[in-house]
Amino acid sequence: MDSRLKRQRRKPKQFEQQSTISQAEQRALRQALENSQALQKREFIDVPMAPIFHPTLEEFADPIKYIASIRDRASKHGICKIVPPKGWNPPSCYDKCFQGKQNLSFPTKKQYVHKLQEGTAYGEGRNFRIDDFKSMSDAFRAQTIATMIEKGRCSYREPTQSGGGGGSGGGGSSKSSAGEKGSMDDTQVGTGGGGGGAVAEVASSSSFVSTPPSPSSSSSSSKEKPTPTSSSIPPMIASPITNAAAAASFPSASSANTSASLASTQQAHQHSANPSQTSSSTPVPPKGEAYVSMLDLEKEYWRIVETADNQVEVEYGSDLDAMTYGTGWPLHREVGAPVTFDSADVPCDFTNPDYYAKTGWNLNNLPHWPGSVLRHIKGNYNGINVPWVYVGMLFGTFAWHNEDNYLYSISYNHSGASKVWYGVPGKQAHKLETCMRSFLMDRFREVSDTCTRAATASLLALLALLASWWRACCCWWWLEKENTLLTVFFLLLFFCFFHVVFFLQVPDLIYHLVTMIGPSILVNKNIDTVKAYQHAGEFMVTFPQAFHGGFSTGFNTGEAVNFAAPDWLTHGQLCSERYRTWARGSPISRERLVMAMARNLTELDSLGCQLLWDQIKILRDEQERLRREVYQAGVLHAMQMPHEKADDEEFDEKRLCSICQHLCFFSAVVCSCDPDRVACLRHHNQLCKCNRRENCFLFWYTVKEMDDALEKIAAHIKKLKAGTIDLTLEDSKK
Repeated sequence: MDSRLKRQRRKPKQFEQQSTISQAEQRALRQALENSQALQKREFIDVPMAPIFHPTLEEFADPIKYIASIRDRASKHGICKIVPPKGWNPPSCYDKCFQGKQNLSFPTKKQYVHKLQEGTAYGEGRNFRIDDFKSMSDAFRAQTIATMIEKGRCSYREPTQSGGGGGSGGGGSSKSSAGEKGSMDDTQVGTGGGGGGAVAEVASSSSFVSTPPSPSSSSSSSKEKPTPTSSSIPPMIASPITNAAAAASFPSASSANTSASLASTQQAHQHSANPSQTSSSTPVPPKGEAYVSMLDLEKEYWRIVETADNQVEVEYGSDLDAMTYGTGWPLHREVGAPVTFDSADVPCDFTNPDYYAKTGWNLNNLPHWPGSVLRHIKGNYNGINVPWVYVGMLFGTFAWHNEDNYLYSISYNHSGASKVWYGVPGKQAHKLETCMRSFLMDRFREVSDTCTRAATASLLALLALLASWWRACCCWWWLEKENTLLTVFFLLLFFCFFHVVFFLQVPDLIYHLVTMIGPSILVNKNIDTVKAYQHAGEFMVTFPQAFHGGFSTGFNTGEAVNFAAPDWLTHGQLCSERYRTWARGSPISRERLVMAMARNLTELDSLGCQLLWDQIKILRDEQERLRREVYQAGVLHAMQMPHEKADDEEFDEKRLCSICQHLCFFSAVVCSCDPDRVACLRHHNQLCKCNRRENCFLFWYTVKEMDDALEKIAAHIKKLKAGTIDLTLEDSKK
C-alpha cells in the first residue's frame, strides 16, 4: 500500500513538432489555416462608384476635348462612365455585326469562373452564331437567377414598395418614384438591355456624380434607349439601398418593367412571399417580392470566384476583329480603311442617322480624331486603332489588366445586359501588381504542395510496380538487384526533372489577363478600388496605366478601342521601359509615334508640345550616348539605311532587338555571322561573340535630324506662347 502511494507519475514526453514536421509542411499548415480562417470570415465588401459624367450637347461634340476636360477628376479613380445626352439613339447595327456577314460564326474562350482567382488559363470554347450564343446565354442566365432565388441569395422588396400590388412576374409593373420617371438606379439590372438616355446613378458618399439631365416621362425614356431589349431575359429589380447617402437620395427603387419574368422565378417569388408554404425549419424571408439585383449578382460572382463552391463554366466572345466580323457602328467606309478628319467640330444631331457615322464617339473614328495621338500612326493595329468586338454572357469575365502601351481605352455597350466594371488608378498600379503577385504565390504554394504530394505517391506506386515486374522477369539475383537500382535511379531522375519543369513554367499570371481578385482583397490592402455599372448605350473610359476588370450580367454586345491624348507620352515612356525589361514586344513603336507627331505640330497646344519635346530630347540624348559607346567598343563600320518603309510590318519584324524585343527605330547593330539577328544599342555587346570589328552599325535617323525636330518644336512653342518661353536646343544645352 505504501509503495503504491509513493509511486511517482512519469512526466509525459513533450511533442516535438520540429522533429516530426518539416519546415515546408509547417508553412503549408499555417497557410492552410490562414486561408481557412479567411474563408470563414469571407464577406463581400462593396466599393464606391466610379465617377459618372453627363456631358451637355456642346461638350459632347468633341470627345477628345471633353475627356481632357474631365481627366483631372476622373483619372484619380482609373475609370469613369460617360452617359450621352438625352436623345442619343444610334441605329441598331446588331444584324450588321454578324448576320450581315452571312451569319458568321465566331470563336469563344471557355472561362472557368471558379478558377479565375487561381489564374487558370482559358480553354478553347465553341464557335457560335450570334443567335445561338444569345439563346445559350439567356438560358444560362435564367437558370442562374432561378437558382439564386431558390437558394435565398437574392433581395426582397417591402410590400409598401410594390405599388399597385405588383406581383413578381407577369402582373403590372411595380414603380417607385424613380421608376415612374423612367430612370433606373445603378443597383438594378434592366430587362436584359440596360438602356441609354438619362440614368440616375446610385453612388457612395465618396463617389463623383455629375448632374444628370432633367428626368422625362416613362414613355419618352423608353424611346431614348438605343436598342430594344429581349423579352426572354428575366428582369432584375433594384435592391434595397444600403448606403446611407444613396438611401437619402433614392429612398426606394424598383424596376420599370417586370412583364418578362420566368415561370420558375414566379414560383420562387410566390414561395418566398408565402410563409405558409415553407417548412418550420426553413427561415422565413421577409414578406415581399423576391428579386435579383446587380449587387446580388456581384455577390454571387465573387462567391463563386473566391470559394469555388460551384463549378461554373461560361463562354466569352472576346477580341473579335471588327474587320472580320463587322462593327456595330454605321460607317461610310470599310472598317480599317484609312481616314483623316480635318475638324473635330461635328454638331450633335441625334435625329440624323448620318451623324453616328461621322461623330468622334464612333469607335472606328475616335483613334483618328483630331487631338488623338494615335492618328499619327499608319496601318491597322487590331484592338488599338481598329475596334475589337465583344459578345458576353452572364459572368463572362474580362480579367484585371491595363492597356497595351498604357494607352487610354474606351468601351461602348451596344445592346443587352449591363457590365460590372472595377477600376484601380494608375498611381496604384504597382500596389495592385504586388498584391496580386503575393496572393498568387500563396495560392501557387498550396497547389504545388498538393501536386508534390500527389506526384510523390504516384511515383512510389509506379516504382513498386516496376520493381515487382523486374523481380518477376529477371533470372539471376544479381541482375534483379542491379536493374531494380537502375529503375530507382531513373525514376528519381524523372521526379527531379518534373519538379524543375513544373516550377520553371509558372506563368506571370498578372500579365496573362486571366486572373480576377476580388475588390474585398484589394480594399483590405488599402488599394483604392471603384466600380461602375455600364448599361447599354453608355461609354466607359479607362485612363493610362489604370487596371480594370469586370464581368457581364447577361448577353450583350460591345466594342472597345484605344486612343491617346498628348499627356499619355510620359506613360508611354514608362511602359516602353517595362516592355524592354520583360523582353516583350510593344504593339506600337513609341519612337515612331513621337517622330510622326513632330511632323504634325498644328494640333498640339503648348503643353502637348512641351511633353513631345521632352520625349524626343530623352531619345536624342540616349542615342548620342549609346552611339559613342558602340564606336568605342570597336564597331567601326556604319551604314545609313533609307527611312523606314511606311507601316511595313514585315520590315519591322526584321529589326526587333533579339535581346529585349524592342523595335530598333533609330539604329541597330548587326553581325555578318547572322544577318537576320539584330540588337538595339543598349544590348550591342550581347549580339554575338564575334570580334566587334565584324559588327555593323545601322542607323535610320541621324542625331542631327533629331536636333532639327527639337528646334522645330521649340519654335512652335514660342509662337504659341508669343515669345514667353525660350526653349531652343542651344538654350537647353547651356
